[in-house]
Amino acid sequence: MIENNTSLNPLNINEIIAPLCEIHIHKDAMKASLWLRKNVHGEFASLADIKNELLQQGIIFGVVSDNILEKLVFACPINNVIIAEGTYPIDGHDSVRVSLLPEIHRGTPIVNDEDDIVDYRELGDILMVKAGEPLLKLREPTQGKAGKNIFGKIVEPRQGENIPLVSNSDSTYVDPENPKQLLSAIAGQPILTEEGAYVTPVLELDSIDLSTGNIRFNGSIIVKNNIEPGMKVYAARDIMVEGHVLDSRIECLGDVLVKKGVFGSTEIIANGNVDVKEGIQGNPLSDALMTSSRIVASGFVLTKFAENVVIEVEQSLVIEKYAMNCTLMAEKISVGTKYSAGAIIGGLTWATQFVKAPSLGNESGIVTKIRTGVNPQIQSAIEELLLLLEVNEKKQKDVFNTLDYFNNAEENTEVINKIEQLNFILYELEAEAYSYQQEIDMLKAEIQYPNNPKIIVSRKINYGVVIQIRKTFWKARKEVTGKSIFTLDNFGQIDISRHGSSWFK
Repeated sequence: MIENNTSLNPLNINEIIAPLCEIHIHKDAMKASLWLRKNVHGEFASLADIKNELLQQGIIFGVVSDNILEKLVFACPINNVIIAEGTYPIDGHDSVRVSLLPEIHRGTPIVNDEDDIVDYRELGDILMVKAGEPLLKLREPTQGKAGKNIFGKIVEPRQGENIPLVSNSDSTYVDPENPKQLLSAIAGQPILTEEGAYVTPVLELDSIDLSTGNIRFNGSIIVKNNIEPGMKVYAARDIMVEGHVLDSRIECLGDVLVKKGVFGSTEIIANGNVDVKEGIQGNPLSDALMTSSRIVASGFVLTKFAENVVIEVEQSLVIEKYAMNCTLMAEKISVGTKYSAGAIIGGLTWATQFVKAPSLGNESGIVTKIRTGVNPQIQSAIEELLLLLEVNEKKQKDVFNTLDYFNNAEENTEVINKIEQLNFILYELEAEAYSYQQEIDMLKAEIQYPNNPKIIVSRKINYGVVIQIRKTFWKARKEVTGKSIFTLDNFGQIDISRHGSSWFK
């Protein structure tokens, strides 16, 4: 019999006169289960009874051996034991699009479990194709393999479908000599999608200077030499500069790769990652007429060194040698990854999770601030709003004092008009203060504190270095050598783990 449910209702053994031998067929006819029960006299079904029941129900395929059936007979009672199983069909696969493009590095993180330190490989160049170059090929669908149920009947598989390649009329086309292959119609940067691929154009320029003017391009940009001072560059995808970037502003929705250096008052804003091979050197902060370089990235930033630069990163910042007089903000900051004498000297280094460097400060005692345990972007935004709120409150106080003067003055048309103007200014200031406070409250609600913020120094901490973890401060009163790891204890105080020869707390 064929049952929708393979379980058997409990039987009252006192009602069994003959030994019970029942075989239940699963709903899909791919399996059969056996039940055996002794009768009231202790008699049980034989191997012949089971084989006869199989024959009666037409079960002829996938039955277990007689040896196994005999073991089941002697193991009576038996509940729901599979004694026959068909061969399931193997469905075919639809046609598959296979990329013909080479792999490209995109900065895969490497995590060192010992210190939870993240390092990065290089970003790699922007991948480009020429017109007529293959992008994808179509792998043929498979037909599948038929199965057989326990009645010996063939069970047909699902056949794979042939899903044709779809071309993008602007940038790709199906190879007329091989309809299983998609080609690029233009030179540019290939982008793979679930439906296939398209090619975004790449603008190649020798340099960007006064002769080219500012550049705004809906694709990727490759500059073979430098971006000269005063230029503005925007790309909807990636920007690669094989030379230097000098006192310019570049912005893109992808990655930025500068194969040489970044200098002067340069600003780079990227929705992806930023890789500057030969380092970033902004203007000295002492020069009031010049501004320093500024790098803002939603991904991570990798560079050889950094001087007089502001770097704001949502993910990780890796500086291979040293950072001097910088403002650095990121989730994780590692300095000196390829230089054992590397150091963070001066400025503010602020990470949400950790800061790691061989040395902090220098022998001249330059003030070097290291901060961790709070999201720097959110906290700095709160602090900026608090300053604005403070300025607003001072303006309100000045307006109140002026109003008080005019309210006590002899009333005339000019005084009445002045009082109206001051009341309007006061209304605007109160609305502005309310807006600032709303933003502060929203930002405070977004702050999430990491479980184990830390600062790791492998060689030396110089006099004058100030360390802050959340709201707790520590200052180096003298030089400290050896490895030091700063964390918070259960009471929110700074705990220092020492691995070296000298220590002063």
